[in-house]
Order: sequence, then structure tokens, then C-alpha cells
Amino acid sequence: MKARSVGLWLLLVLLVLSVPMQACCTRSPASIPVQPPRTPALPPSLAKPPPQESFSELAQKDIEQWQQRLTSSETK
Repeated sequence: MKARSVGLWLLLVLLVLSVPMQACCTRSPASIPVQPPRTPALPPSLAKPPPQESFSELAQKDIEQWQQRLTSSETK
């Protein structure tokens, strides 16, 4: 009789433990691939590249304008 009660007790323990184990073994839902954020469209003024001028040409123009402002200033 004791062997039967031990068997029933063991069966009851396994039955109780099987419920949390089933929760751990369930599959997670299928993952959705993440899409990278889209780059916003550029405004029309920036859509085309600026005209080709070298840095030295732009610097030379700035220097000439600065020199003109200095020579035409009222605080000579």
C-alpha cells in the first residue's frame, strides 16, 4: 500500500511541476525584422550639389572682400 501512495504522491508532484515547465517551454512569437529609419528627402535647394569651386577660390574671394571693406572703411 505504501508503494502505491508514494507513486500517487510522485505523480501529483510531477503533475504540479509540469504546469510551470510548460509555461517556460512555450515558443516566443515570431520576431518582426526591424526596418532602418528612412532618410527624409532633401529640399530642392539641397538636392543638387553646389557648384564646383575649390576651397582656395572661395578663400581668395573672401580675402578680397575683406580687403575691400578695410580699404573703404571710414576709420582709415
